[in-house]
Amino acid sequence: MADETKPTRESVLCVAAEYDRIGAKKFLDKYEKGAPPERWLVRINGKLYPMKAISVAAHTPPVNPRGMDYRKGIRRLRVNQHPKLALTHF
Repeated sequence: MADETKPTRESVLCVAAEYDRIGAKKFLDKYEKGAPPERWLVRINGKLYPMKAISVAAHTPPVNPRGMDYRKGIRRLRVNQHPKLALTHF
């Protein structure tokens, strides 16, 4: 089994492009077992994406969404606010 690699800026941008290419339903079916976002969205280049599904997909290999604690990623994004990545809570 390959070692897990955490998401990078490049991997996040790559999976956001995949989301745009295949659409929300197929992307969520593939990485989030069809579940819509519950609370957090991430803004990438001005567009909103489901944060957890993007994070799941941006790992190498993609991680199991059920076992993922994404709160650390939220804190990390808040601290290192990149101009092209921003969090939105609903």
